Amino acid sequence: MRPIGIVLGGWIFTAVGAILGSVAGNLFGPRGLFAGAIAGGMAGIALVTEVFRRLGWLTPPHDHRARFMGLIGFCLAAPLARMTLDTPLTPILAAGFVGLAMLIGARWPARQRS
Repeated sequence: MRPIGIVLGGWIFTAVGAILGSVAGNLFGPRGLFAGAIAGGMAGIALVTEVFRRLGWLTPPHDHRARFMGLIGFCLAAPLARMTLDTPLTPILAAGFVGLAMLIGARWPARQRS
């Protein structure tokens, strides 16, 4: 596992996914912009965990935990990004929550089955 790569990859894929989703959603108005950003960010999380799994950076069950924690981080980041749309830097920095949450999920210990 590469901790820096997981944080940066989760951050970048989520930010790019949210930006592309918001651009596509903007065709449907202001609500579409926010919905597109949510869908794009979630797609970015799914894509980056699949990339990490194929690279061998995440192995089962840690890949599922990283994806789940990434989604939780995204749930924290999305309202923060929505509240601060007037500053373009804050939504991008908020996506950093996703990378940190993915790292926490990747390091979460597996339960021992008895």
